[in-house]
Amino acid sequence: MEAPLERDLVGLNVDTGLCYGFNETAAAIWRHLVQPKTLDALLGDLGREFDMTASGCRDDVARMVRELTDAGLVTVSAIP
Repeated sequence: MEAPLERDLVGLNVDTGLCYGFNETAAAIWRHLVQPKTLDALLGDLGREFDMTASGCRDDVARMVRELTDAGLVTVSAIP
């Protein structure tokens, strides 16, 4: 469950009852992960949205995806 808050986003994990606050960048990552995609595809989407290079944000985006995974909000799987 999620709700916009200006440029940010507030999310609720209904399974755990924990609430999460996403700043503008984290909210963009969340929106782009609605459909499954590779890290490279996610970086391309974010690069176009924020006019930046994938190499400039790879570590930060990967860290955010790990945090979302650790919180049980997204699932990461290997490409077959």
